[in-house]
Order: sequence, then structure tokens, then C-alpha cells
Amino acid sequence: MRQTSLHTHLSGEGALGTSKNACKVDINHICNVPVNCFLYMKYCATMVYGVNGAEGFWEGFWQMSVILVASGLFDRFFIDWYWVGKTKAWIIPGTEDLRPYIPKNVIIRKWIATLVANPLIAAAVAGLVSLF
Repeated sequence: MRQTSLHTHLSGEGALGTSKNACKVDINHICNVPVNCFLYMKYCATMVYGVNGAEGFWEGFWQMSVILVASGLFDRFFIDWYWVGKTKAWIIPGTEDLRPYIPKNVIIRKWIATLVANPLIAAAVAGLVSLF
């Protein structure tokens, strides 16, 4: 069986990659990212301030930081490292030569987002909530 790249395998094009749709971007996915992030932050703030009864900036900040960092660590260790990287659940036939499926630069960006950006986002949301 001939080895093909993931792009060629999924797009169904020939070995030279001459399809005009090769660089087509799904605009619905790009538009849904900010909406999903907003809903996630709204849910997190509702749980911290509405359910847990946090008052003020510091209570909300540390609780949201714990929630966001814990969910990020779960994603980094269980989903990215173990499930995608170590099990055979994500192996797509014909793309074994493309492993690891999550490139190193993406892993680094995800770790920075988990450890640095999530507390900053928690601080911004806690600051907004404490204003009202």
C-alpha cells in the first residue's frame, strides 16, 4: 500500500496536490471559536459567582484560575499526551508516518495558554464581574 500524506488522504486529490480546495478554510469553525470561548467564560463565572458564592475579585480570580488551569492540565495530560499521543484510538490508516499528530509548536502554545493565559483570562473576567 502506498503511503500518502494526511492532506492527500483526506482531500482525495492526486499525489501532486493540485486541488483548488486544498487551502479552503471552514469559516463556521473560525466564527465559533470566540463564541465558544465567551460561553465557557460565562459558564465559569456563573459557577464561581452564582453557585460557589464568590464575592469580589480575589475569590473569583482564584476559583476561576483553579477551574481553568485544572481543565487545561486534564486536556494537556489526558487528551493530548495520553489519548492522542500514546493510544491507537487516533491512528488514521495511511497516516502513520505523520505521527505525532500534535506538532511540538502546538503543544508549546497549548502549555503557555494553560499556565499563563488561563489565569490572565480569569483575572480579566473576575475584574469585569467585580465592577458590577
